[in-house]
Amino acid sequence: MNQLNNGHYYDKMYSFSEASELLELPFGRNKFYKLLVDMGLLDKEHMPSESMFVNKYMTYRYKLVPKNGEPHPSVIPFFTEKGLKYIEQLLTEKGVIS
Repeated sequence: MNQLNNGHYYDKMYSFSEASELLELPFGRNKFYKLLVDMGLLDKEHMPSESMFVNKYMTYRYKLVPKNGEPHPSVIPFFTEKGLKYIEQLLTEKGVIS
């Protein structure tokens, strides 16, 4: 099991790149991010919405990245197995995937 900074444990987590491949999206991870932001499932800083987090569809960790020469925390979101199934259902209903 994996434990992330937020204290939750998950058997398997998927990055946006992995999720894009597994869902066979007709676009890459950057457009996938934008779509989820537009749907209100992710904020502009890539933090999962409260409902995505509470329902254990997504989780996150922080990574320090340089910004103006100083370390700056950046959110790295991940999908759970349950979350991948949920996103697949949503995107199918929206006609994004078939």
